[in-house]
Amino acid sequence: MAFAEVGGGTQRAGGSGAATDTATAVFPANVAADSLLIVAGAAWAALGAPASIAVTDTLATAYTVDLTAAVPGSNIRLFIARGLAPSAGACTVTVDPAGLVVDFSFSIDEFSGSHATPLDVDGGSSSGTDAAPADALTTLTANDLIIGVMAQDGATKTLTPGADYTQIGENETNSAMQCHNAVFRIVTTAQAYTVDWTMASSSLWGAYTAAFKPAAAAANAMVLRMMEEGLAVGSVGVH
Repeated sequence: MAFAEVGGGTQRAGGSGAATDTATAVFPANVAADSLLIVAGAAWAALGAPASIAVTDTLATAYTVDLTAAVPGSNIRLFIARGLAPSAGACTVTVDPAGLVVDFSFSIDEFSGSHATPLDVDGGSSSGTDAAPADALTTLTANDLIIGVMAQDGATKTLTPGADYTQIGENETNSAMQCHNAVFRIVTTAQAYTVDWTMASSSLWGAYTAAFKPAAAAANAMVLRMMEEGLAVGSVGVH
């Protein structure tokens, strides 16, 4: 089963908070059971980058939240959270960064076709001071879903995804909250990819990427193991 963005983009939404504790975003329609729910964004705090960021929702989805280190030279921390919806229904996501006087923003989206243990590779993070944020990763599984998120520490400006990536959402405002831009791409080949953006002008930036594997990868892994053990694929009913 291949990845697909549920609703072709109609499930995208976002939230933000300025000097606050929590913020919410609502999926526009009911999510489906077993969908991969993605939450990606950035947070800034006056006393240092938030030490942790909690993500919960009204379906009791168990989210894993992966964080970058603080973007060098700033108090920004980027995050990508993922969880498999335990049931179908209306879903409101809450993001809660640790700390006081936190500015943050984030985007959410829903994807079908995920593996039961979704993460393929954590691509890590990059930073720079030019107008071309980017981060590279190498997928290990064919037909992965790649998620990328970036933020910058300068004045409010236009943030534009690279031509190969589709924007999930963004908040470009950097005066009353922390900006971000989140993107995705569904690829076919396991290889190196670079997730990229352009900004209207240079400033300090950070970018973070991760790749998630499709449900079909489970069957492919079983076939590979059987081949390694010298078993006939048809002997256990895998065709």
